[in-house]
Amino acid sequence: RKYIVTVAWDASSHESASFSWLSYAYAITHMGSLCGHVHRVVAYSGLLLSTKLFPRLQFSLDAFDLLHSLLIRTSIDALLRLCDKLPWKPEFAQELKMLGQVLDLPL
Repeated sequence: RKYIVTVAWDASSHESASFSWLSYAYAITHMGSLCGHVHRVVAYSGLLLSTKLFPRLQFSLDAFDLLHSLLIRTSIDALLRLCDKLPWKPEFAQELKMLGQVLDLPL
């Protein structure tokens, strides 16, 4: 068997290594729900929003960035700050911190 150990991609990567946002959205939805990281209803609701609703609204990059910051990043940061103030650390707090790396991927 062959395993992929590390996968890295950025804007300077060769074009043949690129992928569309839609392909990424489908892959992360399927993997997240199959591996039990995200409930299937939540995963597919997010997929519906990101692949059907958001494209129809035709947000500019600045508008989408503002919307993402207000709705997603601010909510998660507030929850993490609350967890930091608690005398015990909920198990999901570390996973939520790691999720931040995925949430801020460039579109």
